[in-house]
Amino acid sequence: MDWLLTRSLFVFGLTLAGGLLPLWLGRTDRWRHLLVSLAAGIFLGAVFLHLLPEVAAAADQGGTHEHGSDWLWLSLMAGVVVLFLVEYLFLRGTAEDEGHAHEHHDEADALCHEDHIPGVDRHRMVGFAALVGLSLHAVADGLGLSAGLDFVELRPALTMAVLSHKAIGGFTLSIALLLGNLERRRFFAYIVGFALITPVAALGRALLLPGLEESGLDMLTAFAAGTFMYVALCDLLPEVFHERRDGAWKVALLLGGVAISHLLHLP
Repeated sequence: MDWLLTRSLFVFGLTLAGGLLPLWLGRTDRWRHLLVSLAAGIFLGAVFLHLLPEVAAAADQGGTHEHGSDWLWLSLMAGVVVLFLVEYLFLRGTAEDEGHAHEHHDEADALCHEDHIPGVDRHRMVGFAALVGLSLHAVADGLGLSAGLDFVELRPALTMAVLSHKAIGGFTLSIALLLGNLERRRFFAYIVGFALITPVAALGRALLLPGLEESGLDMLTAFAAGTFMYVALCDLLPEVFHERRDGAWKVALLLGGVAISHLLHLP
């Protein structure tokens, strides 16, 4: 248990440090939108270079029963659909009402098109969606890290796998939240709460759910992958290119984010 407590403290510190860094980097709206390009690339890389291959590998093993792979892909699809419904039915509707959006906007708008929503409200939707997706992934990280209590030989690999991207996770969430111009107190509450998710999940599984099956972790990972996919394609990418200013820089930072995800998940 001492090993898990120590690693949980490392995870909390790295996540918090990554979450606070954008406060000094994104002081202007222009810089924040440039940083969102980097965050979008990190999300895209996480989805297509890390999470989807992980889900596919688990699906190839067939899960723990005959239709295990089907449940994994259904969990991924559920991640996309659930986050869309939460955003569309609750957040987007509230944003339109509060912002007095156009009364007769085109109902045939594309799924990810949100130009009719006022800027601040749209940005807060992006931040909330990123918070949901990253939080689910943080829970999966914590559950995976706790496996080190049962398999001592896996401890170095588990530690490296989790610690390698916690600062980036906090950094990415912070960028998304900064767009919404949240109150400082609320911003810090979100960042600190997010930093606690992985340690709490790790310690909670060790104390309360020591017999949790691997299939449950695989399904959570698949669900998180679906939320990441939705955030990347329907929230962050449209936000990156909402304005044409700094187009070349945005593309470069987007590709840089993908490269960072690739480097962090090299075997």
